[in-house]
Amino acid sequence: ISTDDNEGSTAYDKKFKTIYFTRCVDDGGSNLACDIYYAPVVGNQFGASQPLFLVNREEDDTTQIGHPAITQDGLFMIFASDLAGGFGGKDLWFSKFDKTSDSWGAPQNLGADINTPYDEMFPTLRKDGSLYFSSNGHGGLGGFEICSAQVREGEMAFAEVSLLPYPLNSASDELGLVFKGMTYSGFFSSNRPGGKGQDDLYSFRLPPMEFCYKAYVYDYDTGMPVG
Repeated sequence: ISTDDNEGSTAYDKKFKTIYFTRCVDDGGSNLACDIYYAPVVGNQFGASQPLFLVNREEDDTTQIGHPAITQDGLFMIFASDLAGGFGGKDLWFSKFDKTSDSWGAPQNLGADINTPYDEMFPTLRKDGSLYFSSNGHGGLGGFEICSAQVREGEMAFAEVSLLPYPLNSASDELGLVFKGMTYSGFFSSNRPGGKGQDDLYSFRLPPMEFCYKAYVYDYDTGMPVG
């Protein structure tokens, strides 16, 4: 799995029998397009890896493809790519698994509700089907922000995108969010000030609410409520 090239952003099928990951090959100083690779899990080891070939590399050797995320049912893979026909920069695309041919289908764009003219990357899926990803095109405090979109009825359909609040997001870059199951805790990367170097790993946890305090404010002279 690990070579002299760059590997990262892994995902597994629902039975943890296959690993999917991003590999960016450096061929003698000439950086080739990144691709999604896969390999079988054999006991405590991995078998030989090979490209997934979501595009025909004999016709297209420049399109970048990576950051796989697989739905709980194993039928869909979401990934980041600058494939032609997108909305600009890197978009989130998906491929559907065909059980008959035992292969992944042609890439399809997730649409303008998710994608922007800028970059959408590092998708991850929670067990409830909701989508989380990093984007520098949905506004926020600056840099790459972690966004979320709840799953809705339909094939790979998601509701309106929302930004995660501060301090998960900051004026720096936040990338690669992962949750511990359905808890509100997990990990992400950020290059925010106060770290050890460039992109550091951070953990997060939403503590349980112990009480709720609500205040009512009134004008002293009139006794009328103040918004």
